[in-house]
Amino acid sequence: MTTRRPTLRGIATVLISLAGILVIDAAPASAHGVTHYVSANGETKGSVRTSSDHLFFWVCDLDADGVGVYGRFRLADGRIQDVSDPNGAAAPCGQGSTTSDKRVVEMEAVWRGGASSGWKPA
Repeated sequence: MTTRRPTLRGIATVLISLAGILVIDAAPASAHGVTHYVSANGETKGSVRTSSDHLFFWVCDLDADGVGVYGRFRLADGRIQDVSDPNGAAAPCGQGSTTSDKRVVEMEAVWRGGASSGWKPA
């Protein structure tokens, strides 16, 4: 009976295969977009939303009450970018964008009638 000894080529193939599995398993969880709402008098007035990469953001007036909504977006560098929904409850929503080194980290929906969602994580 002969014993087969592993060759360097065989060992290398196994290690490369294992490395591929480890890389696949080490992938980060998928990013996700986030939405927060502002309400007043029992009604949802508006929303703020980010894209899954936190580079694009929107503010939407959701109630045709004649009172506007705007969003405040805190960026990774500490700056705050305000965006209004320019046409009330009609489509489209107001939008903004940033760069990858200044992603949105927090956001707030503000109804001009006196209510706010408060700062929420993006």
